Amino acid sequence: MLLINPYRFAAPEVPQTIAGLQLWLDATTGLYDATSGGSLVTTDSAAVARWEDRSGNARHFTQSTLNNRPVLKTSQLNGKNIVSFDGTNDAIANASSTLFRNVSGYTVFVVRKQKSTISSNKTVFTNGSTIRFDMLQSATNKIYPRSRRLSTDGLATLTVANNNTTPNNFEMFCALVDHSVTTCKFYKNGTLNASNTNFLTTGNTNDVSYNSVLGAFVTNGSTSPADIDVAEFLVYHGALSDTDRGTIESYLTTKWGL
Repeated sequence: MLLINPYRFAAPEVPQTIAGLQLWLDATTGLYDATSGGSLVTTDSAAVARWEDRSGNARHFTQSTLNNRPVLKTSQLNGKNIVSFDGTNDAIANASSTLFRNVSGYTVFVVRKQKSTISSNKTVFTNGSTIRFDMLQSATNKIYPRSRRLSTDGLATLTVANNNTTPNNFEMFCALVDHSVTTCKFYKNGTLNASNTNFLTTGNTNDVSYNSVLGAFVTNGSTSPADIDVAEFLVYHGALSDTDRGTIESYLTTKWGL
């Protein structure tokens, strides 16, 4: 008789139960001291060379330059670890040309803290030199999404109220873009913060390849780093339904004690 080990197959975690998961960076696990793997980073203020993607798509984020690596900070939010970027040169990236390419929509979640009042625009996350998508943190303490298909296209920016982010507080943001109806909605801590119907249609298959960068916008020798702490970052293909979005927001709120 064949015996089945009931512990052999772990039940999927909440982000994996929602269709379309493309990227999942979770600061509680998967942090390593070498870009190829190496040893797990567990010590406070130790540099992170590799942040592994838990989505199953192997979009692992790495940083080969020691001085540009973010660091682990232990027991920072609800007793859990986070990854800290210094706002000077820290960034971690994945050479992905498919994360936002030619998709009908996407939904991005981030739990992060702006560590100081900034004096110039910084970028929390970006995808490519042509900016397929980025999440910008502005000098007026705003955070909002931007999108562009090709370098020749206009830049679509969602306008939000000034001071929608509070320095030194962890907050959860969700950008939900539906290219089929050119709509973007932006949520703060589960509440609609801004929306418009001016976003762009789906990207062209001729889009250039690009890196996905967390912690800074890096292109053509120019760097715009963000002074932030990041707890979790998720990307889904497709504009999630209110029910699915609420499921992820509830998961993040409970997990991080927001």
